[in-house]
Amino acid sequence: MAAGAVHPFVGGGFGIGYGHASAGYYFQNAFLGDVAQVVAVGKPIAGVQLFTGVEFDLARGLYVSVMPKVIAVDGHPIGLDQRYLEFGVDGMVGWRF
Repeated sequence: MAAGAVHPFVGGGFGIGYGHASAGYYFQNAFLGDVAQVVAVGKPIAGVQLFTGVEFDLARGLYVSVMPKVIAVDGHPIGLDQRYLEFGVDGMVGWRF
């Protein structure tokens, strides 16, 4: 924790969730008939989160914060061809007590 009115911070995290993907089709033809199929796969997937930011004190206990964040999830280590990557900027108003 830095002293003064501005407080920079960094952090990270690790989480586990469940990834699910499915695809389906339906084919109808008067000569060939109807064909339908749905394929689905789902497995647990791990993800990481990295963030940094800065808090600005507005008054005693009251602050505002800006936090750029990256979340990455990759299912390749467990055999699932699924990836997710998110870049975001969070803003927050808080009260310290």
